Amino acid sequence: MGENKLKIILSIAITMSFFFLIEITLRITRLNFDLPQYLKFADHFQIDPQLAEGTLLKDPILFWKLAPDKERGINSNGFRDREFSITKSTNTFRIICLGDSVTFGCPEKLNKPEDTYPKRLEKLLNKRIQINRFEVINAGVFGYTSYQGRRYLERDIIKYQPDLVTVHFGPDDAASALYFSDKEQKMQPQWLLNLQNILIKSKFYQLMNKVIFYCKWKFFNFQNPKSTKIKSRVSPEDYKCNLEKMKLIAQKNNFKIIFITPILFFENKGILSYEPKYRLPERALAVDLFPIFWQENLAELFADERHLTPQGHQLVAEAIYNFLVREGIVKTQ
Repeated sequence: MGENKLKIILSIAITMSFFFLIEITLRITRLNFDLPQYLKFADHFQIDPQLAEGTLLKDPILFWKLAPDKERGINSNGFRDREFSITKSTNTFRIICLGDSVTFGCPEKLNKPEDTYPKRLEKLLNKRIQINRFEVINAGVFGYTSYQGRRYLERDIIKYQPDLVTVHFGPDDAASALYFSDKEQKMQPQWLLNLQNILIKSKFYQLMNKVIFYCKWKFFNFQNPKSTKIKSRVSPEDYKCNLEKMKLIAQKNNFKIIFITPILFFENKGILSYEPKYRLPERALAVDLFPIFWQENLAELFADERHLTPQGHQLVAEAIYNFLVREGIVKTQ
């Protein structure tokens, strides 16, 4: 019996040593299996590659959320912003900017946290209006659709007691679903998600996660060579429904909500366009960026088809500021 126990302990020790050696080797060599060369985040519903990088954590309601990271400017609550208390200070007008990678400020190398339109809006408001203190929180998460945004608003955002929420979604709603649309997604139990969020710190786990996802993706395309473009992550009808539900959440919780039109820039054609089929609900407070951007040098405002440069973010901030003043949502005196 003692000899069997010794063999078991020895086997466990050898196995652990093997994985430890692989982990150390991966950290020293910085070996990386780069999935983006095979897949584009905008074209497929996929969280595994991003999770494997450790930049995201799995979430049972939102599918994923930003992992806190001081170096990248992600605070403890998953906002690309400084730390905020849940309870706002007296005489503070709090605005939360809910959205996707445009709101978040991708590409990160080009747009620092202070370059994003939420932070530029905060600077404009506090500089030009002295009667209130304004807090503008960047709650954008790359890859989010209106479906995730609605859930994020309902579960998390409202507890920060916003006076106003701005909403920007569309490009990721229109992206093709790799396996299921957003509303068809089924998440694993919380305990398993927690375990995966712990394991993600391991380089070996990250590598295996990428390899497994790549194999699944290749197998799926082999079995269904023409099906990956059949459905979008969120249909145009569900998009409007999600935004309407956001309006109801705002009314129920006594804050205003403003929608921002998603626009695209096709540099090779010199064309500025609305996100096809993804239009805002009727009778909604909305900042229409199209006529504002159309008057400018578009090449200076867009980093790519959808993402903005710091100059583009400044223009969005000014558009929102002017809308707030024009509609009397904020008082200048």
